[in-house]
Amino acid sequence: MIIAGKDYNQPWIMYDPESEMKTEAKKVKQSVSSKDQWDLTYLYPGFDDEGFRKDLSSLGNDTKLLESILADTAMDNLTKLEKLLDCSEQINRKTDRLGSFISCTLAVDATNEQANAAMDQLMMADTSMQLAFSNIERFVAGIQDLDALIGASEQLQKVSFALHEMKEKAQHLIPEAIEPWILEMQLSGGNAFSQLRDKLDSTM
Repeated sequence: MIIAGKDYNQPWIMYDPESEMKTEAKKVKQSVSSKDQWDLTYLYPGFDDEGFRKDLSSLGNDTKLLESILADTAMDNLTKLEKLLDCSEQINRKTDRLGSFISCTLAVDATNEQANAAMDQLMMADTSMQLAFSNIERFVAGIQDLDALIGASEQLQKVSFALHEMKEKAQHLIPEAIEPWILEMQLSGGNAFSQLRDKLDSTM
């Protein structure tokens, strides 16, 4: 069966809904008028917009920046935390904007090829980012003088609760060695099936 351009020959799926989805999608497109469309131009003018393509393609470099900050042994913990916070906030703003644009497009046109391709790319980038964010949690959990660092930084004081919560949650993270495998299974398993289900729901 073909899902979002990929061949997933899952033995438990006994039918191929592709042809039926295309037929239903045509009906949906015919029934959706211009007044039913989202106005997303305040996010991006379109999928061919240079700003959109730049933001989406830059997520890999953003993740590498997080990793490089974490790996910098010459940087003191206070500076490292502040830099990680700045970088994480920028990434979150970017992914929120990208995700809103893509998801809202798919909400009214689940068969949009550009939106589906962009969603695949965003989900792939998210897998790498989740690994980096987990490593940030492990780093925070290993800081013995966290309260002292927070007290010395006005920037960190604003996110004091989040840092303490991060330190607590780090105790329940899955082992670092198997986390990439778990995220890959989520991407090719649960997330892929969820995309298919949403596509079917919106075109029936």
